[in-house]
Amino acid sequence: WPVGPDWRPPGPPDRCRLYYNQPRGHGRFLALRYVACTAGTSYRTFTKALDTLDAIAAVKRSDALLCDASTDRLSDRFLRRRGWEPHAPAWRRRNYIRRFYGVYPPAALAAAGC
Repeated sequence: WPVGPDWRPPGPPDRCRLYYNQPRGHGRFLALRYVACTAGTSYRTFTKALDTLDAIAAVKRSDALLCDASTDRLSDRFLRRRGWEPHAPAWRRRNYIRRFYGVYPPAALAAAGC
């Protein structure tokens, strides 16, 4: 994956793509692997993309979302406000988890049609 503070994917402005998967052998979890925002992406677009991931977790009845926040652009404060908490501490890594265990945010349930 391309990295660096100045890298942006090509495409129309104000677009946020989330790359996630369901790790093999862990059918009740989704892993957020990468976030790619085009130039001009607003805070609202980014949070709506995260809300969409919550809705996907609700449809799949996932217990939790996992991520490795490798960029300093995602502050610990922002992640806490969005319901993420530190998980599996490791040297030079910021692993986070967002637990659901059957209780999903109302906006995610509405978006998922549940």
